[in-house]
Amino acid sequence: MAVSVSSWGAIRVSSTIALLATVTVGCIATNPTPTSNTAEPAASPAAPRSQQSQNIQVFTPEDVSNASGIAPTASDVLPIWVTEFVSFPVQFERGRNSTSRRNTVPAKTSHSHEIQARAGQVLEVKLSSSENAALLNIFAPTGVVMVRESTAAAVQLPLDGEYAIGVIGQANAVMDYTLEIRIAD
Repeated sequence: MAVSVSSWGAIRVSSTIALLATVTVGCIATNPTPTSNTAEPAASPAAPRSQQSQNIQVFTPEDVSNASGIAPTASDVLPIWVTEFVSFPVQFERGRNSTSRRNTVPAKTSHSHEIQARAGQVLEVKLSSSENAALLNIFAPTGVVMVRESTAAAVQLPLDGEYAIGVIGQANAVMDYTLEIRIAD
């Protein structure tokens, strides 16, 4: 069993039997039940059922379908103190498959960088921030969390659609950050 405390005060408990709990100021969301009858543990956002290949997380459409209604979504991972959401569309310059964005996230704000992508493509993101305090989340077009509280990730995308890369700073501080985004076929 692993227990971690995020920079914004949430406690996350997880184990190999796919118990995933998030506790934030009196709010509890759990997924204690495996999604299949096989000996394989149920999928979680940090450990999809599919194999990881060369540090690329591979997700299937079933991993992000949320058909059961118990997969973690934005309301499960965003701190309770976030009061403003700002969206930015991601577009690459003609002939390029990557971009770098510098921005400042005000206190109590979450930025969402939204990118259109196709199933099978690999989305690579890297976040650097002042004092290394900002974190990113990646959301599937279904709203299911694919990557949670990280600074870098490479994910093979399971669906065509708009993916969101969320950047969260601190509750009481303005934070400068650079987000590098790349799509590979």
